[in-house]
Amino acid sequence: MGETGWDIRDKGICDALNGFKRPGRFQVLKTDPDVIIDIAHNPASVKNLAALIETFYPGKSVTFVLGLSSDKDTDAILEGLRDTADCIQPVEADNPRALSAVELESRVKRKQIPCLPGTKVREGVKNVLTRQQDLICIAGSHFIYKEAVDTINYLTN
Repeated sequence: MGETGWDIRDKGICDALNGFKRPGRFQVLKTDPDVIIDIAHNPASVKNLAALIETFYPGKSVTFVLGLSSDKDTDAILEGLRDTADCIQPVEADNPRALSAVELESRVKRKQIPCLPGTKVREGVKNVLTRQQDLICIAGSHFIYKEAVDTINYLTN
């Protein structure tokens, strides 16, 4: 940055980036069990999410709370989760663009990935919190973010 006339040291840039947070991107919401949320909602971002989970939670059982918009490539997204997901809790956001939880459940079953009955976001989050697992990952849509975070906060505070 010195060539632009700004006196910014590399350490200052590193310090600033270390404090940078992106809510909704591999965001830890709670521990015991670990609950993360990532708004991965397309095949490429789901592939990256699966790689992060394998890196930071190797060998752990993972239950996904998954809600998608109806215009997403659901089959490709599910393929991206196939090797990482031990179970999927299909959920439906309160949004007209949401893929119904019943339809998502049907597609998960067609991919032969274990799943729970489809439901609304709040009920799905409550449901997975009562089950024994190492990691819960909430993913699939910007539309489920707020309701999922609010539910986790309400149930754990």
